[in-house]
Amino acid sequence: MPLAIKGIGIDLVNLPRVQRVLQRFPLRFPSRILTAREATWFDELQDEARRVQFIANRWATKEALFKAVSGTVPVTWKDVELYSTPSGQPKCRLFEYYHMHVSISHDHDQTVALVIREVALASNRSVQAGYKGKLHRMSPVRQFDASLEDFSRRLKE
Repeated sequence: MPLAIKGIGIDLVNLPRVQRVLQRFPLRFPSRILTAREATWFDELQDEARRVQFIANRWATKEALFKAVSGTVPVTWKDVELYSTPSGQPKCRLFEYYHMHVSISHDHDQTVALVIREVALASNRSVQAGYKGKLHRMSPVRQFDASLEDFSRRLKE
């Protein structure tokens, strides 16, 4: 099924700033932005520089993801989980509806993350629905967004 880009987000994080925040709030800061699984991975890290990089990567990626999904569904820090494939490729988990591409890079004291959100485009036949006895064509993107809104409503109930 063909995919279309529906959102793009990018974020830049300053590592010394993250380090200062971690030193000031060593327990509260990670607990607010990391999922339970990410917190477990974070706790296993011994090297302070690696811990700072770990938090910065997640901060930048989650901020970029918030921008990529902006206006579609409310997302919190703990709704998003960043992980790596065995080959080292970064991936995001966010509900079941999203197909995301993630790229993270860092140099000396900066980390940047880019997130591209794609949606599946259905054929015209698959998005036709009966509406008051007439065929009503709904664009694939509008149909997808409507399903996200419904999913979001169910989460809040």
